[in-house]
Amino acid sequence: MDSVSSCGLETKSYPLFLVLAFISLVGVFVIEDDGKIFAFVLFILFLSIYFLSRKAFFVISSNGGQNILLPAYAMSRNALIEFLETVENEKIKYLEKVKSFQ
Repeated sequence: MDSVSSCGLETKSYPLFLVLAFISLVGVFVIEDDGKIFAFVLFILFLSIYFLSRKAFFVISSNGGQNILLPAYAMSRNALIEFLETVENEKIKYLEKVKSFQ
């Protein structure tokens, strides 16, 4: 634990798909009858791709600059916070123990 410098949660998403979904939604209101259905299908497609492609990772960084990435896709918000707090608390305990030996 002495070499852990930080830990946190990073997310990765592709906002381009949201922009494309918005453009498609505008197309639903602007395009004539036949194109409305196609524009709406594109809207749903781009919106779905955006939400399905988002990813979250725990990042634990060491003093040497190395990172450990742990996927956090199946965890609830409370579980994510609990994990981060546990790592931070264990680091604090370790540093207090090391400090008491000096």
